Amino acid sequence: MPGNPLHQDGLKLVVLDQPRFTDHGYAFVTGQAYNAASDLPGQPEEFPVAGPADDRRTEPPVPVKNGFSGPAKFVFVTEDGCINAWSSHTAVAMRTAPIIIDYSKTAHFPNAANCVFTGVALTNNAFNTDAYAKAGGNHLFAADSLGDANALYFTAGPIGEEGGLFGRLNVNGSPMARP
Repeated sequence: MPGNPLHQDGLKLVVLDQPRFTDHGYAFVTGQAYNAASDLPGQPEEFPVAGPADDRRTEPPVPVKNGFSGPAKFVFVTEDGCINAWSSHTAVAMRTAPIIIDYSKTAHFPNAANCVFTGVALTNNAFNTDAYAKAGGNHLFAADSLGDANALYFTAGPIGEEGGLFGRLNVNGSPMARP
């Protein structure tokens, strides 16, 4: 097919960190979203992620001292109840997508909710818009097809082990409604 190849920088795979136990033996991704707001000039850092990274301009890639820290470019949800985030620039790419939220059945209390995430969405409003101001920033929405809420939503700021859960949404007012 004519045109530019999809993976221009040589990156072909993003490995997701996984909880202590998974039903499939690997992180089973059921949704991903791109954080387009992170590309806007002047946008505050939202959905931060940090971890080991490599400079991919060389072969083999060279580890970057102090790793990477910045806004997530991609957010993934898994059937195991985890939310992972990953980021990359032209030269630097994180080695893996670390778990940002762990609501798996093996998570530490009080987060062991045994969620089954089946989809994800991000709001991508520019910081200088009315929509951004009214919402109090951008949010991440994760559909949970098993838990007592059909969707969980998180703030755009740091969301570490303690959660960052901003609220729960129920469909049709029923706490056990299924999508």
